[in-house]
Amino acid sequence: MVLFFMLSGFGLTISSNTKYSDGWNLKNYKDFIVRRLLNIMPLYYVFLIWVFITKYSWTNTIEEMFSLLPSFITLTQAFFPATF
Repeated sequence: MVLFFMLSGFGLTISSNTKYSDGWNLKNYKDFIVRRLLNIMPLYYVFLIWVFITKYSWTNTIEEMFSLLPSFITLTQAFFPATF
């Protein structure tokens, strides 16, 4: 597991060094974060919809299901242990 994080951090560093060779400023940092979120978030939301359809729709009521949805959409479900 440690090797995975080391290699992924190395890969991110190498790719960002070639793209942002003029240095890191607020514009470059914002561009990096936006590109990263645009790569990750669509898959997260597709998976989130799939989980709600398969797991929560069969075990919980609609009210319970929709009460959990805001914490999952905003990525704050770890702060609310009752959602697990």
